[in-house]
Amino acid sequence: MLDFNPKTDITGLGNPNTTDWTTINDLTNVSNLTFEANGGNGNVIGSLEFTETVNLCDVEFAQKLQQFGEYVNFATAQTTLDSANLSRLNVSSNLTMRGLESFDNQPGILLNGQPILQTGQTSSGSVSDLQWDANNGVLTFSTEHWSTYTADGEAPEVTPNSPVTEIIGPGDLLELNVSVSDTSTVSSVVVNVSNVNSTIDEAILSNNNGYWINNSIAADVTIDGQYDLNINATDAVGNSNSSVNCSVIMDSLPPEIEISGNFTQWQNSSALIDVSLNDDNEIAKVKWDSGDYGTSHFATNGNEISSPYDFTVTSNGSYTVYAQDAAGNENISVVNVSKIDTSDAIITFGTNGNSTYSNIHSTTVSASDALSGIDKLEYSWTQTEGSAGSWQEFTNGATLSKEGVDGDWYLHIRATDNASNINHSVSGVFKFDSTPPAINAVEYPVNANTGQTNVIGFNVDDNIGVTSTEFNISTNETAELIQEGNWYNYTLTVPENSVEDIVFNATFYDAAGNFNASGDITINVSDNTDPVIQTTVYEEEVNTSEITEIAFNVTDNIGINHSLTKFNVSTNDTAELTKNDNWYNYTLNVPEDSVEDIVFNATFSDAAGNLNASGDITINVSDNIDPVIQTTVYEENVNTGQTNVIGFNVDDNIGITSTDFNISTNETAVLTKDGNWYNYTLNVPEDSVEDIVFNATFSDAAGNLNESGDITVNVSDNIDPSYNWINKVETANTGDNVTIKLNATDNIGVGLYNITVDGEEYQMINDSGNYTHNISIPASDSGTLVSSITYNCTFGDAAGNMNSTGDVEIDVSILPIADFSANVTRGTQPLSVEFADNSSGLIDSWNWDFGDGNTSTEQNPSHVFDTGNFTVNLTVENTNGTSSKELNIRAAEEPIYEISPNETGLLSKYGDERNFSINSTLYSSYEWFIDGTPLNGTGVTLYNNNTDDSAHLSYCNVNTSQYIAQDDFFMDVYNISAHVSNESIGRTDVFSWEWTVTNSSTEDADDIDQIINTTPEVNTSDNESYVRFNTSNQTSEKTGIECSIDFVSFNTSNGTDGIQIKIEVLNTSALNESDIDFSKDSVYQYMDIGFNNESLVNDGSNNRSIEFKVRNEINSGSLLIDTVWLRHKESSGWKAYKPELLKNDGTYSYFIVRDIHGFSPFAVLADYKYDSKTESDDGLPAYLKWKMFKEQMEDSTEDDEVVNAENPESEDTVSSQQSDSTDIPEDTNKEDTTTAYGDNNLAVMGIGLLGLIAILFIIFKKKEK
Repeated sequence: MLDFNPKTDITGLGNPNTTDWTTINDLTNVSNLTFEANGGNGNVIGSLEFTETVNLCDVEFAQKLQQFGEYVNFATAQTTLDSANLSRLNVSSNLTMRGLESFDNQPGILLNGQPILQTGQTSSGSVSDLQWDANNGVLTFSTEHWSTYTADGEAPEVTPNSPVTEIIGPGDLLELNVSVSDTSTVSSVVVNVSNVNSTIDEAILSNNNGYWINNSIAADVTIDGQYDLNINATDAVGNSNSSVNCSVIMDSLPPEIEISGNFTQWQNSSALIDVSLNDDNEIAKVKWDSGDYGTSHFATNGNEISSPYDFTVTSNGSYTVYAQDAAGNENISVVNVSKIDTSDAIITFGTNGNSTYSNIHSTTVSASDALSGIDKLEYSWTQTEGSAGSWQEFTNGATLSKEGVDGDWYLHIRATDNASNINHSVSGVFKFDSTPPAINAVEYPVNANTGQTNVIGFNVDDNIGVTSTEFNISTNETAELIQEGNWYNYTLTVPENSVEDIVFNATFYDAAGNFNASGDITINVSDNTDPVIQTTVYEEEVNTSEITEIAFNVTDNIGINHSLTKFNVSTNDTAELTKNDNWYNYTLNVPEDSVEDIVFNATFSDAAGNLNASGDITINVSDNIDPVIQTTVYEENVNTGQTNVIGFNVDDNIGITSTDFNISTNETAVLTKDGNWYNYTLNVPEDSVEDIVFNATFSDAAGNLNESGDITVNVSDNIDPSYNWINKVETANTGDNVTIKLNATDNIGVGLYNITVDGEEYQMINDSGNYTHNISIPASDSGTLVSSITYNCTFGDAAGNMNSTGDVEIDVSILPIADFSANVTRGTQPLSVEFADNSSGLIDSWNWDFGDGNTSTEQNPSHVFDTGNFTVNLTVENTNGTSSKELNIRAAEEPIYEISPNETGLLSKYGDERNFSINSTLYSSYEWFIDGTPLNGTGVTLYNNNTDDSAHLSYCNVNTSQYIAQDDFFMDVYNISAHVSNESIGRTDVFSWEWTVTNSSTEDADDIDQIINTTPEVNTSDNESYVRFNTSNQTSEKTGIECSIDFVSFNTSNGTDGIQIKIEVLNTSALNESDIDFSKDSVYQYMDIGFNNESLVNDGSNNRSIEFKVRNEINSGSLLIDTVWLRHKESSGWKAYKPELLKNDGTYSYFIVRDIHGFSPFAVLADYKYDSKTESDDGLPAYLKWKMFKEQMEDSTEDDEVVNAENPESEDTVSSQQSDSTDIPEDTNKEDTTTAYGDNNLAVMGIGLLGLIAILFIIFKKKEK
């Protein structure tokens, strides 16, 4: 049964206005059915009323009705349904259209696109009863059957394509092109052409590919003005549009051209020609060209310009302007340009520079300009050729001058013509010099002697150089100066026979005519030969009253002027010499009463004023009797401050002339003469008891003397020192440090200053007469309690005089001092602490504050602390005061650590990074060390490496190649330790790892099962060393398997100091199967043998040997001796060595391979024979477990030697084999896949299951941990 509800399933039938559905009982016979269509705003825009009954249960009819409602365009009453669909609706019906207010007329009807009903008609063919409600835009008509109906009430839409607005000239054809659109077919388009007054023409347009066109309308050449085009279109059902107007303009007048611009004034580059156009209509084209042309020239020539129609020309001449308007009317205008001047003025120098130096230069300057003429001339003198200074105007042809300057100068000329062209010309260089030569120095002798040769020199410079000189000197009329650089010299020879003064002068000229004159300079000429005293005659030793002669023999080249002779003698102020030829004499009478030496001298002068003096000459007068000291009077013992007289009684036959007195108390002391007595008044110093020493020496006029010798006066002192208190201490507290201070004085100085404190004597400190001493009173906690201290101070001087303060008592108050200790200050909570009072000072009471709100007054309390940081305070008290002390107590929970890695023995490959971390439940301090040294530097990353209890987590990451950074790194073992401390628990927990780092050949450090590192035993004989490494009995902690290498040895003649071996036992997973020619299953053990000196071992040694061992039995499988090989990885591949069997100890078979080529990776190959009941030991490594399942061995090794573990072959019976054989045996890994248990796959499955169980067990354990 088809479930179909027309009301809900057909759009348009859901509207309740369509029909009363409650009255419809039979959907197969529905009458009065109305179908409505709604617009976008919900309004009904059309309806379809079926006048016959319809069967809505006809599914196809309902579907077509639905489609009809979807596709009907009620706006035009047109459906797009095909005829097959329309045939389903082929029933009589009334069609109503609404919302057609836009129709211009009563619509006409088209059937299948062909008109069947013209606008204004009501019936035709299948359409009847057409009703048009123009006010409401509603159209209704009836139809007998359905096809494609179109209602068209809209006028055609006309769009003029050309001309919309056009300007034409006389004789032009008017081209019309119209687009017309309409619902129905357009039947005709008619155009009426008219001017303002009347219709001129009518044209019927033809349809050409959708456009309506006509070319037959010609413009009237005699009438200008606007013409209107009225276009009317009619469609197939009679709808006609209103006139659509456009217009054209007829224009027969050319444009008017008016030319202006700046070309009437002088221009220096170009002239602007401004074109103004006047035309009734549009300007279509404007051109210009140089020359005088007609309009035809511009059909293909000229320069087109656009508004604002101006252009620029750069040369004089005729220029034609051409203009054309939109109607094609043309006009030209010619303009003549004659005031363009692009040429600079021509400048002419009368003298274009002058390289001859002068203090004045001048030149005439003129300028000319052929076109516009000269407007202005300016000049500027500068010392640069490139730029001018300030400009000054001058008249054409003027003479321009410059003077009073120095250096190179250029004349700049700027000529401006009437077109503003500027020519800036620069003259050649004019060389100026207005500075006369400078006489910097004149060197000459101011005074000269006859016969001397001297140089007169002038130091002269000039900025352009001295060109000539004039020199005048009174001794030589033809004298000339000789130039040497800046010096101009003359060599002067003073005449020998004249002392007349010499006068000279010089004048210096430069190339510019500047000169400088020195003026007259005078040299004084003298005679420089002194008189000569040939002989002096006198008696050197005389006695008083003697008469003796003094005589001088004197000569001079020009004679002695005796009137100028001077003679002096100490015994006669008026003495004179008498002349006798060349001798000059004097008679000397020696005085009777004087033994004073007689001194004389003489001076002789010549006419030139030269003189010679004899100098003082002494005649010794003698007296040989010494003075006599008759008596010495003085006090032998005196006191400080006394006054005494010291006296000497002395006489001499000629009298005492001088005394010398010395006394230790006065450096300037002198004796006072009183007759024959020589006295000194002694004032004994008050401040000294030092003995006084004095002496005296007496001399007469003859120089005879007598000395008294040192005499001592003993000095004593009897005055005691005195003192004043500055700080007298009489009260103090225990623990005080008090200072006793006094001022003490003494006339001879305080020499002793002691203090006695409780019987102990000390020396006080002297500070400029103030004497101090510090007394430290024992504190209450010192172990000594004192209530008083007694002291006295004693002062003494150098004479033994003493003074004392007497005993002074200090009253000491005993103060309390709080002190206590705790049996523990840090720990985990709950923390029980016992406090012990250690206070001192006669304690009366104890008050404890534990910092957590609890207190106690016990002397030695105990207290339990929870987690936290606590300050415990003890306050003690006695009658003299109180004292407090604090102690910090911390308690925290026991920390829990997470350590990574968990293993304490670690192994890394050089170049890998290793991270160490510690996580504590307590905020802690962390310090990281390597071999006891703080860990830091390149390659180390530290996180929370601190000492401030601030972090839970700390880690250290070490990049081995960056931290170790050695090109030839071998291996080393490092101790990595982390010190974790926490102030609250008061301890440091240390975690450490033994970390082995090796420069391994393997890619992954996890492939290293074991590392053996050791030094050798070396035996040396005749410069040849036998080096043997013992690596036996080394078992891997990782796998529990013992290394098969027991000994490695070689001989060398090189030094072996520091040589080490490293054996890395590697997991067979490190083997690259593509690199080997044997099966991994046959590998008993894989290892890499290296040394820290590879060149020594591989290149500098010989007789290399390896001794190794192989287990005789593995999981009840017996070793097949002939399957044991040592394979060595070389550059060419894996070399095979057949080992020599050495012995069998029941557990292992021992082998040796001699003459190894070198050391690098090795593999020991071995196979085992199993019987059918052998089972795997799950504790063996994987590469040995696999052997348990090789049943092929039982068949393939029937002829092989099998080791009997219970009866091993003795060492004596072991056969020797050639070890360095390169014969590789047949592959012992080829197996017979048949076993006693059947298919070998069962064995593989079994071991796989065991492995899976083991992996799950390990994962479980790790998660549990």
